[in-house]
Amino acid sequence: MISIGLGLTIGESAGGFSAEYAAILANGTSRGATLPSGSQQAKQNQLIVDLKTAGIWDKLDAFYMLACDGNSAFALINWKNPSANYGTAANILPTFTTNGGFTGNASNQAINLNFPANSGTNFASPNASFGSFIGTASTTSGSMVMAAHTDYNKIRISTSAGNLQPCHIVSNGTDGAVIGNNSFVHINRNGTNARLFLNGNQANNGYYGTFTVDTLNFYLLRNAQASNFGNSQIKMAFIGGDLAALASSFYGTINTYFNNL
Repeated sequence: MISIGLGLTIGESAGGFSAEYAAILANGTSRGATLPSGSQQAKQNQLIVDLKTAGIWDKLDAFYMLACDGNSAFALINWKNPSANYGTAANILPTFTTNGGFTGNASNQAINLNFPANSGTNFASPNASFGSFIGTASTTSGSMVMAAHTDYNKIRISTSAGNLQPCHIVSNGTDGAVIGNNSFVHINRNGTNARLFLNGNQANNGYYGTFTVDTLNFYLLRNAQASNFGNSQIKMAFIGGDLAALASSFYGTINTYFNNL
C-alpha cells in the first residue's frame, strides 16, 4: 500500500478501516443505526479486505451482512452501496437476533432488498449469481428464502416437501440439494447453465432462460410480490456476477467470519 502521510495509506480511513467499511459506518450513523461493537467492526472490515483479496468483492452488486451485534437498521445496509438498496420491511420486518440475522414467521414477515433483478452491474445476462447463508433452515414445505419473481420456478431459493430443503433453480422444473442448518446457498448462472453451489461445492445443474430481465425486487423470506413467506433464519445475502470459480473461497471466507463471531 502507498503511504500518504500521517500514518494513513491509500484506501484506508482515519480509523484504520478500509474506505468501503468507513462508508458503511458513516451510512449507519446517518440512519441513526446502532453500530456494531468495536471488535466486530474490526472483523467486518477484515471480511471486506478478505473478499477483496479473493477477487469476490468487485463481482458483487449487493451484500447484506444480516448477522451482527449492531441493530436491525445497521444489518439492512447494502455494503456494496450503503446509500441505496437498503432493506425494508415487506410486509412486517422479520425477527432480528443479535449475530443471528433475521428469522421469518411464514406468514407476513419479509425483507424487500429494494434491488430490482434487472438493475445489476455484475448481475446481468448471461452471467449472474445470488444466494444466502441460512442459519436455521425451515422444514416447512415451500418456505421461501430468497426470490425475485412471482413464478415459483424462477429465481428462488425455497424449501420443499418433508425435511429436505432443495433449491429450485430451473424455469421448467426443479433441481435441488439438501440444505441443512448453516448452509451457504449460491445459485450461479454462467452462459446458459444455472448451477447450484452448496457450501462452496457444485451440487446440481439446471437451466435458466434469461433471469435478469425481471423488474421485481429481490426479497428475503418472501416470493417477491406473491404471498408465499418463509420461516428460515438468514444471516447473509448477496447478488452479483459469475462467481462459479470463486464459490469455494466465497464460502470459506464467509464461514470463517461466522465461526469467529
